[in-house]
Amino acid sequence: PDIVCARVDGVPVMSCEYGSQNGMRALLVKELVDHSLSLASSSTSRFVKGHVSTAKESDHD
Repeated sequence: PDIVCARVDGVPVMSCEYGSQNGMRALLVKELVDHSLSLASSSTSRFVKGHVSTAKESDHD
């Protein structure tokens, strides 16, 4: 393939092209995947808000 998808733990992180640098094989990064946009719209409500417990005062001194 001309363009490959580089993944970390199965998650796509960048689009690359194969190439070489100083006689060694290399990847040329064409585009970084920005996961912050997808997280902001879908997961924020589940992970950021969380559970907020209310504090109660003790009757004991």
